[in-house]
Amino acid sequence: MNVLKYFAERFGIPESLFDEFGIYAGPKGRVYLGPKKLPDKPDIVSPGLLIARAESAVKPTTNFLQLFGKHATKNIISLSKEQAVSYAKGEDLRIPSENEGYVIVEYSGNFLGCGMLKSGILINQIPKAKRQLVKYI
Repeated sequence: MNVLKYFAERFGIPESLFDEFGIYAGPKGRVYLGPKKLPDKPDIVSPGLLIARAESAVKPTTNFLQLFGKHATKNIISLSKEQAVSYAKGEDLRIPSENEGYVIVEYSGNFLGCGMLKSGILINQIPKAKRQLVKYI
């Protein structure tokens, strides 16, 4: 699947935003956003920012959504202060919604990352290493 097309259809993030970048496939379905042209014999760990995993379905990364979420026009879930604190800790939330699938989670204009809406539950997709106890928000 074309990942940029998926981002456009699912989140309204325009494909043209990435015209100056290259998209690179990595192992295990990883998709990277990097420079348009790579050196002939690159001595690098990865060709850029990991933006998605695309094996059976496309799953956007938290880093990607934190950086490019401001360009999204749909499938954004806005949280209250209390919900944002719980979500930052890694908790799932009950969110009444008929929508299902990956969503962008935000609080007060700050893009927290990715969530999966399923049966009225916002399943936390923030990596464990990025979860934290928030005291002041």
